[in-house]
Amino acid sequence: VEIEDGLDNNCDGSVDEGTDAFDDDGDSFSENDGDCDDTDALISPDEIELCDGLDNNCDGQVDEGVLMSFYADTDADGFGDLNQSQDACVAPVGFVETSSDCDDTDAAISPDAIEICDDGIDNNCDGDTDGDDASCVSGSIDISYPGALTRTLNVQVYYASQQLGVGWDLTTTSNTDSLNINLSADEWDLTDVCGFRFNVSEGSPAFAWLCQGFGGGAQISANAQIDITVGNQSYDENDVTTWSAQGGGCSALLQISNVGVCEIP
Repeated sequence: VEIEDGLDNNCDGSVDEGTDAFDDDGDSFSENDGDCDDTDALISPDEIELCDGLDNNCDGQVDEGVLMSFYADTDADGFGDLNQSQDACVAPVGFVETSSDCDDTDAAISPDAIEICDDGIDNNCDGDTDGDDASCVSGSIDISYPGALTRTLNVQVYYASQQLGVGWDLTTTSNTDSLNINLSADEWDLTDVCGFRFNVSEGSPAFAWLCQGFGGGAQISANAQIDITVGNQSYDENDVTTWSAQGGGCSALLQISNVGVCEIP
């Protein structure tokens, strides 16, 4: 009878066969060497752990380090609840891989939803509700400048995070000219706007509309009429706090006070 002694006791050409010292599955590991399933050559201390419900590498743990997290999708909108998770190899029924649903009881609320601007709900789960959401904040710029003088006006919008070099030009030819710009939420993210700059150049004279005087003595003109709205905030020519005039041109700055520091050149 073959026994575990390193000898071929039964003279069949094999040593210790049928004992824990013999490598039954040919993977170079016996039970004595740490093979936890010596009937399967794909299970041994040399194997990489797979997500399959088995201890592939014989370390005494099953699926360690390879399980994935899935999240309950109660409302079946394709987005799960971060607070209800389960680790598994494949998604359990009613669970999904994403965890970004901010209301898993309502299929109309998810990162794929369109924000409704007057319902008090964060429909698209971006952390902003109604007026705080970029898709709901619109605005307008309305400027009129009496005086039959020829001049060019440029308006630039500035963000706290970056300067936006976009402007509008208008050359005035009569005292009825005005500039009206709608800042739609579809085209503009106005949640980060920190100010507007108005530049007047090329005129007869250019500074007569916006500024009076030059350099350090410049001040806002009594003829300037500016109305700007951003969301539920309104501003006019009295809010223009910085201006300068030199070389026949004039610049004025409207700093929106309820937004962080903005470096406007």
